[in-house]
Amino acid sequence: MKNLYIYITALFVLLSCTSEYGPHRSDSGFISVQIVADYASEPKTKAPVMLDSQQAASYIIGVYNADGTKAEYNDGTGEIPETSLEDFKAVEVSLGRSYYVTAASCSEADAEEGKGCPRYEGASDVFALNASNISQTAEIVCRQTNALVKVEFDEAVEGRFDDLKVELKSDTNPDRTLVVLEADGDQNLYFNPSEVSYKVTGTYKGTDHIATTAVSFEGRRVLAAKDIICLHVKINLDYGLATSPSISVIEKMDDEVDIENVIDPYAYEN
Repeated sequence: MKNLYIYITALFVLLSCTSEYGPHRSDSGFISVQIVADYASEPKTKAPVMLDSQQAASYIIGVYNADGTKAEYNDGTGEIPETSLEDFKAVEVSLGRSYYVTAASCSEADAEEGKGCPRYEGASDVFALNASNISQTAEIVCRQTNALVKVEFDEAVEGRFDDLKVELKSDTNPDRTLVVLEADGDQNLYFNPSEVSYKVTGTYKGTDHIATTAVSFEGRRVLAAKDIICLHVKINLDYGLATSPSISVIEKMDDEVDIENVIDPYAYEN
């Protein structure tokens, strides 16, 4: 798969001693942010896109000391809180220390709200601020941390079942159960890395020669960051000596899946 990079630049002005924010301490350094989002699973036909400030605004920014503790403002007002890029202001911190900056498009919990959404996260390299380097633009590469599961129903299934549905649940979030009905059509669902179980159930309507029959199919799949799989629900009409058709699920991966407009968190459609 070809990597596709989308550049998001936070529009900050590096402060001088008489900036619009007023005078600053002689022992202060300043941090600005640039985010590079790696949409490696984007459709190969898409060209790089510059996201505008409104699209970039929801990324959550955190500033940390090199040892992983929260960085503090140099004016003694305490820790620098995590905040959205939209609300992030040029940060004044102490010189003579090393820092890094994190960014995430949303929290892990938000990424699994409802059908879910793509989640991107990353951290800058550690950098030092000192008398010869009082300002730093922290470049952060954010990569997708969750997986996409696309549920689709074969055309041959249409009209042959009552209440045909797929239920999905992950082992890391057992209180979240997603249900996709045949009537819903194709659906895009997002999961944090986990083992996801799915169960297809329905009632075959029957014919003059075949009785109405309850059918089911179960499976499990381990999902890693950036995985894309498709659960294709199909009917087996070549049932031989069996009394009725059966259903099954074909699992398709990556390039076999039609993924247009489902990875970009500002363009995907569920």
